[in-house]
Amino acid sequence: MTEHKQPLGTPANVLDEWYRRSSAVAVGHYKMAELLASRHRLLSNCAAALSAIVGTTVFVTLQGQTELWMKVGTGLLSVVSAVLAVLASNMGLQDRAERHRIAGARYNAVGRQLEQMTMGAEPTLLDLTPIRERLDALSAEMPHIPKKVHKEIANHEDLSRWDR
Repeated sequence: MTEHKQPLGTPANVLDEWYRRSSAVAVGHYKMAELLASRHRLLSNCAAALSAIVGTTVFVTLQGQTELWMKVGTGLLSVVSAVLAVLASNMGLQDRAERHRIAGARYNAVGRQLEQMTMGAEPTLLDLTPIRERLDALSAEMPHIPKKVHKEIANHEDLSRWDR
């Protein structure tokens, strides 16, 4: 995600870079959480609306003779509504959104820890090891952020180079 033109050099520079990356990844996870939650809402709302239309149309159909196109349309809407309901429940969008929210919160926690480290003495290589291990574990266990979202957050104004 980040290109380096020169070595980072000091532990303080590494700390700065990790802070910037953690912030970017947190934003990416929160964006993914919102995207997945909104997709779930869209599918669920469409399924509910189509179900309501089908239900109303069925009552109209039972009232008397209706055109063939209305019967076929009602049948198609019923199938589409059922498919949308199945997609909304089986795609796991809500669960995936929650995993991204958790990932964003965990990366923000690392960011706060990095901020706290800047309050004391100059960090050493030894100070950075537990942070690196924590970041490695997070990147292994948290969901992937698609390339499209990476590109979107690459120039995010809040993620400009962090200056201590």
